[in-house]
Amino acid sequence: MKKITLATFIVALSLILNAQQAVAQSPAGSNGIKWVNMSEALAKSGPTKKKILIDFFTDWCGWCKVMDSKTYTNPTVIELVNKYYLPVKFNAEKEAPVKYRGKEYALSGEGRSTHSLAIQLLDGQMGYPTTTFLDSEHIRITNLPGYIDAAEMILLLKFYGENKHLKMEYQQYKMEQASKR
Repeated sequence: MKKITLATFIVALSLILNAQQAVAQSPAGSNGIKWVNMSEALAKSGPTKKKILIDFFTDWCGWCKVMDSKTYTNPTVIELVNKYYLPVKFNAEKEAPVKYRGKEYALSGEGRSTHSLAIQLLDGQMGYPTTTFLDSEHIRITNLPGYIDAAEMILLLKFYGENKHLKMEYQQYKMEQASKR
């Protein structure tokens, strides 16, 4: 009897581990945020009237990785990003040239350099991660530097996605949402 129980346990454990490995190896965004590159977002935002959310990051940024693993995996964050935005992950030190508002932007030099579009949109304030929101006409709404947890991101995604920013300040919106809980 113990052999059957042990064998059942080993088979069950093997199935669980294989399932976890399959999920970990699934393509990024397959069940999550539908990330696009900057050129695609710029081309689609006008016709779809969707805003653009840009996640400026670098390979060496620890908080960027935390945001990827904690914030951008939250089911409500995923739902809201995909509903309201054309989301872009923009590596500020590696991206290909991009044409934005009639001007060509590219990496600013050789080696570890910064993309000139990141410099432009972040007003030279090169901190990572930074979340930038653009309207459907590609005009910057705001830059939000630093790590944003899932709960705060949900509020921000609704605030900008539902155009609440045109009627009130974020702190007022945040207080109104807190009073509804």
